[in-house]
Amino acid sequence: MKNNNNNKPADGAPLPAILAAEAEVKALRAKLAFVVTLSAQERAALRLPGEREFGALEKAVATAKEHAALLPAGFDSKEFEQQAQVVAAVHRCWFQLSRAALDLQDTLRSVSAEPLKAATQVRGYVKTAAVRAPELDAVSRRLRPRPHRASPRSEPESAPPAQPPGPPAQSAA
Repeated sequence: MKNNNNNKPADGAPLPAILAAEAEVKALRAKLAFVVTLSAQERAALRLPGEREFGALEKAVATAKEHAALLPAGFDSKEFEQQAQVVAAVHRCWFQLSRAALDLQDTLRSVSAEPLKAATQVRGYVKTAAVRAPELDAVSRRLRPRPHRASPRSEPESAPPAQPPGPPAQSAA
């Protein structure tokens, strides 16, 4: 199993370290005061920009600087440049968090394989025992996996993108 951080292998990760990391992530999330939470409708209406849009934005900022005389008097070039810098910074932050989320998703896959197999075995043992001990029938039914529907923002079911995003372009601005 690949381990990029030179820590213990993912399937031998100590629980206290994981719990501490969870607390740190929650604290980090609380510090991200600039983060906006959109409704499902807003999320559907606003498209996530891609590399093409980021490149076009950088070029537009450079062009606005070079050809300021072509822009209307009411166009605030400084504000536009600041907004573009914010977009670039949020994109870099998102990129780093996305990479971390993908690494955590890989870790979750690796550490959950064996316990999930064992859970299936426990269900089988209880189901078999319930044939001879009817009082275990209710326990057997409780152990059946059930699909559950969670909201897109619920914890811990929200999932990161399937593929890692491309690295953000480093702006000279």
